[in-house]
Amino acid sequence: MVRQQVMNFFHTRVYEIGHFRWKKWSLGLLLAVLSGVLLGLAFPLTSFFPLAWVAFVPLLVMQRGVPVWRMWFYAFMAGLSFWLVHASWLKVFHPLSLVTATPALALYFSLPFVFMAVFRRRMNNRFPLLQAFLFATLWIGVEYFRSTGFLGFSWGVVGYSQQYFLPVLQIADIGGVWSVSCIVLFANAVIANWLVEGYPIVRKRFLVLAGVLVFVLGYGVFRLTEEPSGPVKRVALVQAFVDPAVDWKQARADATMQKIEEMTIAAGQHEPRPDLVVWSETLSSPSALWYYTHLRKAAAGSSQRAIGEWFMGMPARAGRPVLLTAPHKEFVAYTNEKGLLRHEIESYNAAFLVTETTNIVDRYYKINLVPFGEWFPYKKEFPWIAKILEKTIASDFTPGKRYTAFSMPQGRFGVLICFEDIFGEICRQLVLAGAEYLINTTNDYWSKSIQSQEQHAAMAVLRAVENRRFLVRAANTGVTCVVDPWGRMLQRLPNEETGILHSGISLMRGRGPTFYTLHGDWAGIAGAWACALAGVAGMGVWLTASGRRIKKLILKK
Repeated sequence: MVRQQVMNFFHTRVYEIGHFRWKKWSLGLLLAVLSGVLLGLAFPLTSFFPLAWVAFVPLLVMQRGVPVWRMWFYAFMAGLSFWLVHASWLKVFHPLSLVTATPALALYFSLPFVFMAVFRRRMNNRFPLLQAFLFATLWIGVEYFRSTGFLGFSWGVVGYSQQYFLPVLQIADIGGVWSVSCIVLFANAVIANWLVEGYPIVRKRFLVLAGVLVFVLGYGVFRLTEEPSGPVKRVALVQAFVDPAVDWKQARADATMQKIEEMTIAAGQHEPRPDLVVWSETLSSPSALWYYTHLRKAAAGSSQRAIGEWFMGMPARAGRPVLLTAPHKEFVAYTNEKGLLRHEIESYNAAFLVTETTNIVDRYYKINLVPFGEWFPYKKEFPWIAKILEKTIASDFTPGKRYTAFSMPQGRFGVLICFEDIFGEICRQLVLAGAEYLINTTNDYWSKSIQSQEQHAAMAVLRAVENRRFLVRAANTGVTCVVDPWGRMLQRLPNEETGILHSGISLMRGRGPTFYTLHGDWAGIAGAWACALAGVAGMGVWLTASGRRIKKLILKK
């Protein structure tokens, strides 16, 4: 009885009742917006993660009997409402960001529905189970495509909404975050089929869904019974909460340096003593190591020399090794077109492991730079854009090329600078290079949004599960925390406060790499190929139909 009433609301009332077309459009639009809002509420800050399991149902139910172009419109509006709920903080870049970015992201959102609308017109109601699985596959393909490449944007991937649903989250060590998304989308499709067709017809599909969920939940519960293994290493994470745009200006630089130094020394002298003190990103004046390396012979009173010596002398004053993250410049030799050897200065966003004796153990140069904010690769092709960026706070870094596993007597670790923890490929490469745990140094102050900070942290949680490694985050502000290999956030500091987080983490020795670590984003890549094939097939269908219409017109004449 209840099912029939719900079905009537979603289907009958929208498409059969009423004599005015505006009723159909307005009710359809209302359901589309509802779908987007429900999905948005499944993510942080609200984190009502069960909503993700039904958020797509209104759109999938409406898809029956709706023209392709109208289905695209509804899906686009659902995507627009989702992104306005999920990423309203985008306006921090520019007031027009919401006007430009959200429609582009909404287009991605609509693609799987367009593919499925074309597919349904050809297949009608045949192979319904395949259709449900195909929709889930197409969705993760679009998510993967949107999250990779020069302009990759990983926000809004459905799997991240399940941060607190730990039994389901464990499947990520097989297929990454994409496998979590796939299960959620498959469940949405089966529920939509139930509302339209009734349980007797979809009983077999429900049994398949139940079987999938039993396997996933059983696997997750089994994994959650495991315990950390290997030696324990102690870390101290410094959250200084400084404003890089203000606190490093000349009038406040001395007070900022004193604040950071006091916190670093307090972190190093805390009992039990940490094996490593970790700074967040942007806790140093730009090019501090450059000053130390190349200006040590400068006048003792020069500000550059003072900053360099302060930066490199910090571990000695703290009495412990310190992981320092700061911009860095370096002379790089290369051969130009004429075969002449030249030297140029390259800038990097870098992390350094420095011992108490001021010895640099190793360094890591950030590989995945933020486009337009840290890097613009088309300076020669579009010099006018480069000039505009030069007048902003944007940096011009060179991407790093080496996945560094920092080596200490207490264990090896990999560093993820800023948003690198949202890319699974970088994390798995660091683990394959020998990292026994991961450190993310970040500064989320720029967003001016706790919502964005929490969403960023939720993505980092998946990196720990995918590789079964502890992940610690040292944020200037945001979420400074410790995440265990099963996605549990064991400790954290409050957002936008000054503090030091002390914790012990296991090195997880004796455990081999996960399936995901070995094989990477295979699930997302498979979905992307499915999207490519669907696009080619859809184009073929359109060309065939157009050819038939043209032929009929010619024959009539």
